[in-house]
Amino acid sequence: MQATRPSIPERLPLCGRPEEYALLLGALDRATAGKSASVLLCAPQGMGKSRLAAAIREEAERRGFLAVSAAAYAMETGVPYSLFCDLLDPLSRDQDPAALLSFTRGAPEFQFVCPSLAVSADAAAAGTADAIPDLRNRLLWNFPPFLDRLRRDRPLLLVLEDVEWADPSSLELLHFLIRQDLDIPLMTLVTLDPQGAPSGPAVLEAARSLAEGKRLEVRMLQPLDASAIEELVSRGFGVAPDVVRPFTQKLARWTGGNPLFVTEVLGQLVSAGRIRRDAGRWLGWSLDEVTPPGSVRDLILDRLRPLSPTVRVVADTVAVAGVRTKFELLARAVPVPEAVLIAALEELTSASVLVEEMEGTDLLYAFTHPVVREVVYAEIGAARARGMHGKLAAALESLYGDRAIDHAVALAEHLMHAGDEVDRVRTALYLGAAGRQALEAHADREAVRYLERAFAALPVGAPGDMVAERARLLEDLARAQQRRGKNAEAARHLLALREAIAATGEHERLAAVDRRLGLAAFWGGSPQEALQHLHRGLNEARAAGSREMEARLRLARSACFQETARPVEAHEEATEALRLGGETGDVGIRVSAHMNLILLHTWSGPTKEAREHGRAALALAEEAGDRAGQLAAHWAMAVLEGLTGHPRETRRHLDLGAELADRLGSPHLQLRLSEVEIDYAARLGQWDRGANLAAEAIRMARELNQGLSLPRLLVLSGILHLGTGDLDTADLEIAEARALAGLQEDAGPATTHTAILVQSGLAALHLARGEFREAIREGEIGLALVDRSGYTAWAILRLLPTIAEASLHLRDLERAERVAHRLRADAERFENPLGLAWAEICHALVTWLRGDLAGGARAMERGAEGLEGMGLLPDAARLRRQLAGRLAELGDREAAVRELRRVHDILAGLGAAPELEKAREQFREVGARPPTRSSGSPGSGVLTAREAEIARFVGERKSNKSIARELGISPRTVGTHLSAIFKKMEVESRVQLGDLVREGILEDGA
Repeated sequence: MQATRPSIPERLPLCGRPEEYALLLGALDRATAGKSASVLLCAPQGMGKSRLAAAIREEAERRGFLAVSAAAYAMETGVPYSLFCDLLDPLSRDQDPAALLSFTRGAPEFQFVCPSLAVSADAAAAGTADAIPDLRNRLLWNFPPFLDRLRRDRPLLLVLEDVEWADPSSLELLHFLIRQDLDIPLMTLVTLDPQGAPSGPAVLEAARSLAEGKRLEVRMLQPLDASAIEELVSRGFGVAPDVVRPFTQKLARWTGGNPLFVTEVLGQLVSAGRIRRDAGRWLGWSLDEVTPPGSVRDLILDRLRPLSPTVRVVADTVAVAGVRTKFELLARAVPVPEAVLIAALEELTSASVLVEEMEGTDLLYAFTHPVVREVVYAEIGAARARGMHGKLAAALESLYGDRAIDHAVALAEHLMHAGDEVDRVRTALYLGAAGRQALEAHADREAVRYLERAFAALPVGAPGDMVAERARLLEDLARAQQRRGKNAEAARHLLALREAIAATGEHERLAAVDRRLGLAAFWGGSPQEALQHLHRGLNEARAAGSREMEARLRLARSACFQETARPVEAHEEATEALRLGGETGDVGIRVSAHMNLILLHTWSGPTKEAREHGRAALALAEEAGDRAGQLAAHWAMAVLEGLTGHPRETRRHLDLGAELADRLGSPHLQLRLSEVEIDYAARLGQWDRGANLAAEAIRMARELNQGLSLPRLLVLSGILHLGTGDLDTADLEIAEARALAGLQEDAGPATTHTAILVQSGLAALHLARGEFREAIREGEIGLALVDRSGYTAWAILRLLPTIAEASLHLRDLERAERVAHRLRADAERFENPLGLAWAEICHALVTWLRGDLAGGARAMERGAEGLEGMGLLPDAARLRRQLAGRLAELGDREAAVRELRRVHDILAGLGAAPELEKAREQFREVGARPPTRSSGSPGSGVLTAREAEIARFVGERKSNKSIARELGISPRTVGTHLSAIFKKMEVESRVQLGDLVREGILEDGA
């Protein structure tokens, strides 16, 4: 299906400013009550002052205010009263003379503020400021009554923006107006960038004096935090918060929370097709390789242009030096006296280009936003930047002396960019050390970058000790590439390494290389090739007498045997590895052995033993502080709990695994988690989240050439698209998975688990199309694979329910009964409540088809309740739709309609279009009118108790942070609840929700 390329939503919602907006609403309330109120919003450009001003203007107009706006401009700072002229001209230009006379009372001084306020053309031509005695005082004291007349019995809102550029006369008039405590319904809203113009600091100082006198509320706008940006993207694009959370957290860090930067980056990503709308859903939430948009770049360059050459050199040096730069390093790298350097740094901090921080005794400097650093760095130019990197490398070596190798990462960054200007052996050593430090920190992408450059920098014909360094670099490169999932590249380095050490007789080292070659082949989707490498490695380990290496090789062989449907051999290898791990005292080996046994028993039973191995693996990994082992154990337990119908436990293990995956930064481990996450999302009807997870995981699997993960991810994504009725996309993805898995002619051999999953996907696709005989045929091919391998859990999870449903559609009751009997027997043996629920459902439908309508309806309700108890709402809704049909046949129309309404709300909320259409048609069949397609409407009682509680707090104008404190939850959780509330109540903003709550929409409960 061709993805369309839309534009960013025209206006993203106002988020992250609840306290500021509440302050503005309070000022409107005061004006409505007949008293003047004034507010100043103060922040650098791009922080959202105009957005807040526009929002409060809309609210004021909704309340019946007369609202007028104007902005000051740099080109008009010498034009007296230009700001107020722009404000008043639209109100007076088209007025007839009688009305103007009424407003001005014939006072000529107003024409000098706004020419259109002249009472006649002759007066405008003849009048001069000198001709009117005491013009300034007359204008100041007559201006408030003039505004009172001008508003024509309506409350008045004046919005004056960018007053840092206002002319002195306008500033004087504004100051006078604000400091009066007027008994007229007037609100004045002013915006100011204190660093935006030379007069900015002085204007801010004057504003603070007014604030001290209680005549003006001054609010300094802060950057948006990650939760506010998450809310903005989630609501603006209509995507669930947890779908965009990783993206918005990166976006918050990269933009520093500047709202303008945020919206411009979003616009750039949408325009480039990186974020795209496909099948009604926004996909592609990734922030890799983004450059600052042109408008943001121009804004930053405008801020830099006034800087002197010396100050700009200091800014350039900080940009080249890195994220946070020590003062001592700058003092060595910038060739100016220390006093000049200090003055330059003070100017940069005053201009909000840099921020100054203390870390212990170190004085550090960093850019206010990462985007600012990128713009400054890009302006330097490649040739000049190369020289600066070389100088900074020398300065770092001088600064750290004998400890320079401890700072290899910082040195390596500069040496990489300095090119041929530095010694290549020295460069290779620092880069190699940096790569190893990155490996220890599990920063695998950076490790590959450093190690590849180190290998390339090492000169041919280097001294003898460099030969060992070359081999070490090959080994480290292979490890880093394998962690990143780049198995083909890792294998290439490993083969070169094996060739280099083959004649040394180092059997244990050769065994380690063979093991890693086997793992590269395994994760590349070739377990048979992997077994060849592992067999050779096992011989090398025995020759070396290394029980530890033998155990690791047996673990890898166990995984290969599992994938090639040899569970007995897999169990033998894992059990022997567990024994060897106990003898050697190696906790990591024992954790991995338990891991293999978890998976083996998950698929072939008994489930009890799988859980015992899971608990043992987690306890050992936690005791040893082995984060990779903990992650793997949580992943395996998530697989187990998902297969056995325990969604809460599945979610718990997935969340714990995701936290560890973020710390480890391993794409291979993230892909394994993604498989479970996508399946979990599909089963719970979280279509948006599942589609985005699938799109990103498939992209990553393709990029990393993951032959084992890619076909599985494609099938899971295809099954998810079946839930939303997108059969075309599902067909394409499942067909590609089938080819990759080797289930077509001239393709490679399939791994067993992948082959079974592909068959499950094919059966589900045919079932969705109504091709019931084909669904049975493909399902039974998969069932034959299950029977040969002993991986019965696949039959319970997917194959038997699909075959049973297709059989029932064909009224093949004998087959359906046989399938139900096997499903119940297998589920009881595996202690699998999900399988038992499906068996109950199959029995219910057979009972109904045999003519026992009442018995069938009761059994259907039990089955639906079982699915709902496991959180499987899409399947439960489908069953309740069937139940509604049976109730209608029994003549209980009221109960049928009640069930259909329940089903309709669930399906509308999930976005399950095909099933929703069927439910709506059933309403018509029973003579009832279907509800609106939304999952709820204002006051419809669809809010949960917690959602209603949060809605009431919004009605009290509390911020997310205040609500979080009241309820003892996180602000992010409040934001997630609000997204659901907005959808259910059909509102677009907190303002609309607050209005509904204050109008009593929740009085009867929700």
